[in-house]
Amino acid sequence: MVLVATAGLLLGQGTVAQSDGGAPAIAYGEARCANCQMFVREPDHAAAWVTDQGLGAFCDIGCLLIAVHRDHPDGVGVQATFVRDWSNGRWFEARNATFVQAEVWTPMRFGLFAFEDETVARRFAEENHGRTLTWAEATQHAVAAMMERHGHGGHHHGPHDGPHQGKHHGEPPEHSGAHPSGYQGGA
Repeated sequence: MVLVATAGLLLGQGTVAQSDGGAPAIAYGEARCANCQMFVREPDHAAAWVTDQGLGAFCDIGCLLIAVHRDHPDGVGVQATFVRDWSNGRWFEARNATFVQAEVWTPMRFGLFAFEDETVARRFAEENHGRTLTWAEATQHAVAAMMERHGHGGHHHGPHDGPHQGKHHGEPPEHSGAHPSGYQGGA
């Protein structure tokens, strides 16, 4: 069984599907972020959720955290949240992650990375002058960063890509933060 949502309110334009195994299948370059409406183009940084309203994709972990905080602050209505483990590329439940905030490029510049293994997360944080965070701390970081940038509670650029046009819509800029395992990304 595959659940599919297309061109809905949560998705903007594009497609997100969920297989029986739970991992989302995102149409990269077509799906729009359910938070900021940018195209979801970077598989390594993508996130997703399953809510009472359907499936949604996110261009950055920070966008997922902001959307949950804004739309489901008590968690009611959210069946699952997904992020990729930065060390191996596998999807897993975001609420079980150890997050790292580091000064390393991400699509919306939140600098957040997710790990299933706390030891691997701590090593990545040390190597990249970052810090490990819980779900609540990562959410607080994302909300504060968005408020600092925009000075309001929303984060919407509409169907255009607004001031975030540039290298991150094609190839990301050169940056540190290589996958500790040598993982090179994937769909």
